Amino acid sequence: MRYAKDGYKRVPFKSIIGPGDVKRRQATQDVKDLVESIRELGDEPQNAIVARKTPRGWEIVSGRDRYSALLLLKTKTTWVRVVAEATPLELVRLEAHENLRRRRDDRGALLAALDKAEAAITGQASGKSDDEPEADEEPQRGRPVTSRGEARRIIAESSGRSTEAVRKAEARAKER
Repeated sequence: MRYAKDGYKRVPFKSIIGPGDVKRRQATQDVKDLVESIRELGDEPQNAIVARKTPRGWEIVSGRDRYSALLLLKTKTTWVRVVAEATPLELVRLEAHENLRRRRDDRGALLAALDKAEAAITGQASGKSDDEPEADEEPQRGRPVTSRGEARRIIAESSGRSTEAVRKAEARAKER
C-alpha cells in the first residue's frame, strides 16, 4: 500500500461516500462519545478518515465511525489521509487492523470477519478454492497450506495472536 505524497487533503464532506450503516453507527455509544471528543478538541477528529479517490468520490477505507460522528456535527469539510494505491487485501487489512486495536466489538467476530475476507481475496487472487494448497517454490513440510490457512497466518501476525487463536475465534463466530 502506498499513501499519496502529500499525504492528507481537505475535501468537501459531501464528496465522501458514506457507509451504508450510518444510522446504526450514529446510535452507538462509540460514535456518541466520538462526537463529544471532536467537539471538545477542536471540531476535527484526532485522526483523519483514510480514503481513496474513486470516480464516484472519496471511498472510506477506515474511519466510518469518524464519518458518522462528523455527519452528526454537520461538518462541511474534513481532512482525509489519501491512499494512492492498495490491493484489496491491503485495504481489508488496514481497516481490520484499526478496528482490532480500537473497537469494543467482539474481538473474535472481528478476527473471523477478517479471516473470511482475506481468505476470499487470497483465494480469488490465486484462483484457488479454500481447500487447494498454495504452490511454494521450496519443498513444504507437513500439510499443504490452503488460502484460508495463509489468511489466518496473516491475521495472526497483524493482530499479535497465534493462528490457532484465530482459528478458534472463527469457529466461535460461526457458532453464533
